[in-house]
Amino acid sequence: MTLRLSPEVSRQLSIQTPLGAGKLAANSYVAPDELRRRGTSPGGTTEQALLSFADQGFESIVAKAMLAAQQRAAELAK
Repeated sequence: MTLRLSPEVSRQLSIQTPLGAGKLAANSYVAPDELRRRGTSPGGTTEQALLSFADQGFESIVAKAMLAAQQRAAELAK
């Protein structure tokens, strides 16, 4: 599947999206989950993306990746 975005647009989206979210969270006294809620319109594009992540088990994938990294860090520290 392809979104047919140019390489430059893909690059900018992959850099600017997490950068902007991180800056917003770092400069806010509002909890990240509340910021996400405020930025997610019912029936909107972000909501659909988040539902897709949930359907694919994204939370479990990230948790497993973090555990693997933690275990490897412990091994390397020995």
